[in-house]
Amino acid sequence: MKQQVTIDPSIAAVVNIASVGKKEIVPIYFTAPENWSGDYTFKLWNSDVKNTEILVTGTPIGIATNVMTLTIDPTAQAIPKGLYYYEIMHTQTSRVLFKGTLNIVE
Repeated sequence: MKQQVTIDPSIAAVVNIASVGKKEIVPIYFTAPENWSGDYTFKLWNSDVKNTEILVTGTPIGIATNVMTLTIDPTAQAIPKGLYYYEIMHTQTSRVLFKGTLNIVE
């Protein structure tokens, strides 16, 4: 089953992503009133205290004008089952735009 969430981030937002199946591919769309500019990174940790970063394979973020797409594909991205904390950050300014939890289930 595909899940899609579209939000308008006028300020940094907490977006929790729950119950993504290990074999699912889930695109999440973030829309903005203006085009996204610059580069963005997606980082994943074992908890919100950021003790251990979980390396994600591939490039989960895509940009097309004013739509940022975060694609969660646990199998291809080598994300094991578990509850994680994530951040999407604007690389040039180090500003966190989105953060929250990501729950990968069997």
